[in-house]
Amino acid sequence: MLRSLVGSEMCIRDRYQRRVRGVRDSKMSIDELFAELKEEDARSRRAKNQRSRADPTSSINRTVVQHQQEPQPAQTTEVTPEGLAHFVRREMRSVVSGSLSERRNSLKQISAIFSEDAELARLAGERCWDELKTLVPALSDSNSTCREHAARALSLVIPSALNSGGIVDSAQLFTTVVGEIEGRFAGDKSPSEDIEEVRIQLMATVQTMLEAMPAQLPEESVGPLVGTATAACLDACPEVKKAGCTCSATAICAGADVQNQDWEKLLQAIAYHTDSPAGHQHFKVRETALRTVGKLMPLAPADSWDEMIKFIKKIHFDRHPKMRHSLLDVVLGWLLQGAAAQYVPSMLIQLMMGEADDVEDVSEYAEGVMARAALAVFPDATDPLEAVERFVVGELPKLLDEVFLDMTEWRAVTRKKGTQTLGVLARYAGENLGSNAKQTLNALYKICRDDDDTVAAVGFTTAEIVGEVVPASCWVPVAVDDLTNGSFQESFRISHLQVVSSLLATSSPEDLSPLLPQLLVALRSSVLTFEASALVHHQVLDCISSMLENLEAEVVTDAENFFETAMTLRAAAVENPALCQEIDATCLELAELLQLPSVAALYGACAAPCIGRLLDWVDLKEPCPWEVDSPALSKLEAMLLLADPTSLVPFLGTILKAVATVVELGSGKDQEVQLRVVMMLTALSSEGPICQALKPMYATALFDVVKPAAKWFSGRMVERKREAAIEFLRRTLTADCMSQIVEDEYAAEVVIQAVEHGIDDDWNPELRRCSTICLGELIASLGRGKTLTSALLLQVWPSISKRLDDKLDEVRISALVGLAYYFDFMLDDIPQDHIETTISVLMVHLDDPSPDIRQYVAQVLQRATEVSPRCIITCLLYTSDAADEEDSVDLGGRRIIKKKKKKKISK
Repeated sequence: MLRSLVGSEMCIRDRYQRRVRGVRDSKMSIDELFAELKEEDARSRRAKNQRSRADPTSSINRTVVQHQQEPQPAQTTEVTPEGLAHFVRREMRSVVSGSLSERRNSLKQISAIFSEDAELARLAGERCWDELKTLVPALSDSNSTCREHAARALSLVIPSALNSGGIVDSAQLFTTVVGEIEGRFAGDKSPSEDIEEVRIQLMATVQTMLEAMPAQLPEESVGPLVGTATAACLDACPEVKKAGCTCSATAICAGADVQNQDWEKLLQAIAYHTDSPAGHQHFKVRETALRTVGKLMPLAPADSWDEMIKFIKKIHFDRHPKMRHSLLDVVLGWLLQGAAAQYVPSMLIQLMMGEADDVEDVSEYAEGVMARAALAVFPDATDPLEAVERFVVGELPKLLDEVFLDMTEWRAVTRKKGTQTLGVLARYAGENLGSNAKQTLNALYKICRDDDDTVAAVGFTTAEIVGEVVPASCWVPVAVDDLTNGSFQESFRISHLQVVSSLLATSSPEDLSPLLPQLLVALRSSVLTFEASALVHHQVLDCISSMLENLEAEVVTDAENFFETAMTLRAAAVENPALCQEIDATCLELAELLQLPSVAALYGACAAPCIGRLLDWVDLKEPCPWEVDSPALSKLEAMLLLADPTSLVPFLGTILKAVATVVELGSGKDQEVQLRVVMMLTALSSEGPICQALKPMYATALFDVVKPAAKWFSGRMVERKREAAIEFLRRTLTADCMSQIVEDEYAAEVVIQAVEHGIDDDWNPELRRCSTICLGELIASLGRGKTLTSALLLQVWPSISKRLDDKLDEVRISALVGLAYYFDFMLDDIPQDHIETTISVLMVHLDDPSPDIRQYVAQVLQRATEVSPRCIITCLLYTSDAADEEDSVDLGGRRIIKKKKKKKISK
């Protein structure tokens, strides 16, 4: 075959030389020569392909020949202890000086024999090491199969060689093999060994040597060993990573004297590097790295603990529960060994983070681990819980510092886990946490306004735990100071109230009851009510509801305080109807606890002390303190709006004096304040008991309230005040409140003056309607009291009749009702022509477009017939005569004058 190849090469060279000489002779260019050679090669390939298709057995024959030429691997032979030396010498000669196939077959043979018979492997290591040591250079063979089998054979025989009893220098052997393996792993730029299976086998060899090493590891081998383990940990293969971790742990535990710089490299490779096994995607690799760290750290330098404690805390966020379970074992081992005493608080935090785990199995296991660790420190404890509590209380300040630091971390998962850990810590610390109530509440405030809703929800749950275990006497003073501090922004106040609401929901009623007055005063402070927004009001209401649900029967002793707080909140939220309904619902709960039937009954029961405080300036004859933003005025409005009217009757005189003082012309009070007090009095006048109680003091109401309040001035606020005053006048006149002063002519004059501007107000139809009704009710009241005069009837007639032409039906109906009273109480001395004029005006409105108006007109005319039938007949005759001209008179008797059109004469 060699001869044929040499001949073929000579032929090709001769052909090329001949062609070159032909080019020189024929002056052929290089391009032409290249094209000719290319065409000749194509013809040659085509001819060869045709011959192959013509003889299909040729390719099979060539394949058979190639297979026959390939040397077959030797069959595994039977080796006995007596023939072991001969077998080793024979195979090792092939390894040293044989061809590739011979080396491969010999190494396969050796590894197979020793794998099948461990005793032969042991004898070979003891008796034939001089021959077998050639396996070490074979680790660098160019063939990967040779390297793999050499490493396997070496791992089988080297344990017995290292323990040969002095026949072999174990230290030198260990150093040599480790150095060779390091060369295969730790290249300058990348690992020299590119076959994954070989790297796995090499690390298995290192692990076997470490386990078999009889004495302390040689100092000169520590560096190569650390380099090998570091490279293995950063390897891409998961099995190599695991082997690197295992070898590291075995070497360090075997007493390897590792320098500080090597420690740093090793920990970096195992845990901190981006390609480290601790960050691998496979759970088993991460778990192996974690357990390796657990074995290494008790032997590591003290300055390496700080970074490692921070690292293992991240494992609590591992997605696999078994990783978190393994972490608890590692931390427990450190605590039981007494490693890094200065980091005991951090280790306790790790265990409490385990208890806060979302997986129940991990949480329960963490509780057991915590108990074991505590009992190891306090063996004299009566039970595990006592031991844990003593353990936690002893380290409480440091534990809180770390937990609070976690709760302010930038990662949401860390803040959430830190908040959960605070809940576990609070259960163990109990009332001892009260000495740190300020810091605890500040941490909860911040976490409850977290941007992440899940973190905030955990904060509320933790606040409930804190409220359950910490005495109210510890946290209520702190919370009160925070709630009444006006320097906080609204978002801060909301978070404060949310935390307080959670604390109130779970606090002990016995501890909380003595502190209720202090807390309720804070909740009704101006910064939380009148100066706050609806969001703050909602949180205040939640605090009140939490106290009601928690205290129940204990509410009775502080019912007045609860009521005043709720009333203040409602007064501040009066412009928010939805929130007012919620407040009323909470007040109903309070009323039920006090065995009262309704919210009105609750307000009525508390009316006396509240109104007394709000109107004490009236009895003391002091100037009115009310301003536009006065909380006292808002509270009084809420009280008068919701209280049972019967309970307000004893205070009606004081209320009337207060309103009169405000609306007095020279009072100088803001028009909005005057409007609010008049509207308040008007709302009261809608209740029957109030109107009945108002009759004896109606002169005061009329002269001191209605007269100044209804006086005309420009301005929208003044107009609204006039409207409220006229409405109050309408309601009281309708309720016949004027019955006791009907003999007072001045009173009637005041009513007429009060309505004279409103009845002609073109911009306010409601004011026109109320003014018209007032005139009618005035006629009725005076008529029933027998004090009505003809002069007064003639005085009010123009104003009422004018409203018959109003554009609104309601106003016209009110005028017709007034005219009905007019005819009901008409006096005999009224001139007949005036009556005729009145009836004529009414007749005009019989054709009103509104059927209701026409019906009212008919009813008024029916009453007019009782007064003056002759006038009715006269008006009807007039209407009948005019009706003869159908085109000139409508049905109501109004004459229609047609203009005649002049016809143009065309020329």
